[in-house]
Amino acid sequence: MAAQQPAAARKAAAVPKVPPIEGGWPKSYTTSNGARRILYQPQVADWKDEKRRTLYAAVSYTPAASQMQIGSTFRFW
Repeated sequence: MAAQQPAAARKAAAVPKVPPIEGGWPKSYTTSNGARRILYQPQVADWKDEKRRTLYAAVSYTPAASQMQIGSTFRFW
């Protein structure tokens, strides 16, 4: 007789794998001239009364035919 799996293992095996929405983070884009932009997942910095959010996101830019990456952060509200 085969050994039974613990309940937690059976439950984990029953949960289907769901792919990340839109491919996950970070998001990478290549422009028409070959430059590369990467947008990292925004992080919530503040959410006053759940009405107004302040988010920060890191971005990087690599010009076409260059190895030098330029990085920055942006604030969204």
